[in-house]
Amino acid sequence: MEQTIASEAGVYRKTIHSGKWFLIGSVIQKTIHLFGFIILARLLLPSDYGVIAIVFLVTSSIDFFLAPGFGTALLQKKHDIEHYLDTVWTFDLLKAFLIAGVIVLSSGYIADFFKISDHRTLISFSGIFVLLTAASNRKQIYFFRDLKYKQIFLRDLISQLAYVGCSLLWAFFVEASVMALFVGQLARYISSLFMSYTLYPNIPHLNFHFSKLRDLFQYSKWIYAQNFINYFSNSLDKILIGRLLNSSDLGLYARAKDIPAMVVTPISDIFKKIGFSAFAKVQGEFDKVRLGFMKSLDIVTLVSVPMSLLFALEGGALVETVLGEKWLLLVIPLKIIAFGYIFWSVTNLVKPLFNAIGKPTIVFRLSLLQLIITPVLVYYGVTTFGLKGAAVAVVVVWFIMFLYSMFVAKSSLHISFAQLMPAGVTIGT
Repeated sequence: MEQTIASEAGVYRKTIHSGKWFLIGSVIQKTIHLFGFIILARLLLPSDYGVIAIVFLVTSSIDFFLAPGFGTALLQKKHDIEHYLDTVWTFDLLKAFLIAGVIVLSSGYIADFFKISDHRTLISFSGIFVLLTAASNRKQIYFFRDLKYKQIFLRDLISQLAYVGCSLLWAFFVEASVMALFVGQLARYISSLFMSYTLYPNIPHLNFHFSKLRDLFQYSKWIYAQNFINYFSNSLDKILIGRLLNSSDLGLYARAKDIPAMVVTPISDIFKKIGFSAFAKVQGEFDKVRLGFMKSLDIVTLVSVPMSLLFALEGGALVETVLGEKWLLLVIPLKIIAFGYIFWSVTNLVKPLFNAIGKPTIVFRLSLLQLIITPVLVYYGVTTFGLKGAAVAVVVVWFIMFLYSMFVAKSSLHISFAQLMPAGVTIGT
């Protein structure tokens, strides 16, 4: 009994300690990123941000299409995972080479699809981001399993500094164009790869015994389906805007989503990443899972509501003062989307909860619903009202997802409306 209590206290202390490091890291990184964006926005055009958004839409889309979700499956496992790591690393590396080849062969078609033919070469070279990610140290997973977020803080801090520093240097001394953003991202990925092996010294080895990954597939297949559907449902808005409008509108829209996210998401991201590990450790103790979720919900809404309303009410003044006149078309989409982050932050809390307690099918259904309604609403919004319509459509999608996620959480965790009332009152006000 005493041993169990001590173990529970240890998990709690680790979670609080990890949350501190994750919050510090998230705030510092987003502050650095925001600082860099404020300077770069004066030098670059919205279309430059639209082009780089397309580059990462391409790499991420193909990567998610071929990703089996082994990383999350390993994190969810309670037993030793050492014998899987080299095999997973080998599998990911081979997959990355395949993705890079597909991107090179299809770069011309992709550039024509998004009407950015002048940037075909940039798309061709974007596969390097996938290769650098695949080559990273797979033993980083122990940082997440053991809630050692100080190491993750150091890795991400260095990579964010590399991104901002190299982007600014290129824009000031070489050329103020989309290449500044591309070079900055390249520096970020390279530094992240270097830090992954510095913080956890390890020499990976090629291991082609892929048969040992079969027992991960039972869990991974749901994670794969969930990630695949979730990614595309969250990316379809950008794909439609890039195709139906232009790269400048896409750049404005992408920034409209990213700016409030820099302020709203640090708290929700803590529960998304650290909460997964913490819930996974107590997944067999229903009362603790329920209590943890309810407390997390109250904290997330307490932070997200005032921050979202700040951007929704004062977004115009902030854009004109900080970014300048060439970004004024950002104001209305920014205000609309900022309000929607109230609903997004709560929904974002539900997904890691059910993944951690071994119920990824619930999140799969949630993501499937999003995939069904997103293209219909966004297409109608874009074709009818342009960029503003796209912003409204996305907020409507987030609101529907919020209602569904609360219903599922209530029925699955046996939470009454009275118990959810503090969070509900916060949202309502």
